[in-house]
Amino acid sequence: MRTVMIVGASSGLGRALAEHYLRQGHRVALAARRTELLEELARAVPSAVPPVVERLDVCEPSEAVAALERMADALGGHIDLYLHCSGIGRMTPEIRFEDELPMLSTNVTGWTACVDWAFRRLLSQGSGTLAAITSFAANRGLGPAPAYSASKAFQAHYLEA
Repeated sequence: MRTVMIVGASSGLGRALAEHYLRQGHRVALAARRTELLEELARAVPSAVPPVVERLDVCEPSEAVAALERMADALGGHIDLYLHCSGIGRMTPEIRFEDELPMLSTNVTGWTACVDWAFRRLLSQGSGTLAAITSFAANRGLGPAPAYSASKAFQAHYLEA
């Protein structure tokens, strides 16, 4: 049985991965802003081991890191797999700063705080895997989504470095 931590597990690929690992019987910690969706997921997916559910908003980096610590403790202190799936995207054809900033806050600043925590945690325990969902926009900018494309390119390059 592996220990799996998933940030951004309330919808999309994060939710699908959460369902997979829960059905496999792994010890899973789920995090997202919308905990009601995580709790619904925990009720809907049969699992031998109930998941840990934690509210985590990557736009509040210090609170996010504290939530990650609580999740790690609830998993017994060891993480086999950290999956970062949180992110937001929006088409912004008018390219206004106030529309772009939330994407940068989520996909760059908050993402980096969480991924940095996971990297250091896995390094200190001497094992584990870190994976993050980015986008094909990391390689080719999407016309009306410059901040989204740039933020996904940041993530891809950060992971490669």
